[in-house]
Amino acid sequence: MRHSSLPALVAAVALGLFATPALAQEHELPPVTAEQRAGIAPIIDLFLSRLQSDQLELAYDGLLGDTPMPTRDSVLPTLIGQSRSMVTMYEGILGWEEVDSVCLAESVCRVLYVVHTPQVPVFFTFDTYRAPTGWKVTRLTFTDQPQNAY
Repeated sequence: MRHSSLPALVAAVALGLFATPALAQEHELPPVTAEQRAGIAPIIDLFLSRLQSDQLELAYDGLLGDTPMPTRDSVLPTLIGQSRSMVTMYEGILGWEEVDSVCLAESVCRVLYVVHTPQVPVFFTFDTYRAPTGWKVTRLTFTDQPQNAY
C-alpha cells in the first residue's frame, strides 16, 4: 500500500526547518520615542533631583503618590530606607543619565538610568505607563550591581 501523504509530510518538515530560524530570532522592542521621553523624563528627573537634595520622602511621594499600588504604603518606607542607605553609603548623587529604554506598547515603557555617585554607579529601572492623566511610574528598582541592570 502506497502512502500519498509522505510527500506532504516531507514538504511540511522542510518548511518547518526553513521557518524555524525566522521564528527563533529574538523579538526586538522599540526604544522610547522623543514624544514618550518628553512625558517620562521630567517625572524621573524630578524624582532623582529630590533624591540628590536629600528629600527622599518627597521624592517617593511625588513619584508614586497617585499610583494605585495596593502595597504602596507598606513598600514606601522600605524604598526610602534603602535609598537613604544608598545615598549615604555612596556619598551622595552627582548626576544621572538615561542609558537604555524599551517600549512594550505605545503606553508601556521601561527606562534604565545610571545614577552617578562618588563611589559607584547605581542603576535605576523605571516601568512607566501612560494613563489618561499622563505618564506614571508603576514599578521602580535600583541596584549597584551592574550585572543586574543589563
